Amino acid sequence: EVTKAMILAAGEGTRLRPFTLETPKVLLPVGGVPLICHTLGWLRHHGITQVAINLYYLGDKIKEFLGDGSRFGMRVTYSPEETLLGTAGGVKRMEQFFDGAFAVVYGDVLTDFDLRGMIRFHREKNAVATLAVVKVSNPQGVGVVQMSADGRIVNFVEKPPMGTGPGNLANGGIYVLE
Repeated sequence: EVTKAMILAAGEGTRLRPFTLETPKVLLPVGGVPLICHTLGWLRHHGITQVAINLYYLGDKIKEFLGDGSRFGMRVTYSPEETLLGTAGGVKRMEQFFDGAFAVVYGDVLTDFDLRGMIRFHREKNAVATLAVVKVSNPQGVGVVQMSADGRIVNFVEKPPMGTGPGNLANGGIYVLE
């Protein structure tokens, strides 16, 4: 069973300014509850008990709010970044934390997606990496994932110009990795 995950929470949330000038994006309320609480509850519901969280912008506020994670029924480990490392860099920095398959979720994802189903699919395919994708109506505003007929990722096209036709599947911000 997959019991570890990483939440990517280092970003500055520039598109949500002025709300993020003093509050990290993951602490902004959704339905009166900080977004990261929804994420932790979703992960816990799917059997995750240990979470690594990368920090950069206003990271001390995130750490102060979550503490050791025990009030969420989890153990939280922090990975402060002096410079933003990006998705792969943040995960690579924490490689010693992981000891098998694990999930990665962007800190700004709010979902009820079936993570256990994704993990099952990942195992059935004997995959090294599995990425959730979502159909979007504005592919020119997001990163588009191009896939082969058998569902393998063949390319990522960042914010393709309108009419270039690379598809309408975007990175859903949820991964299962080995």
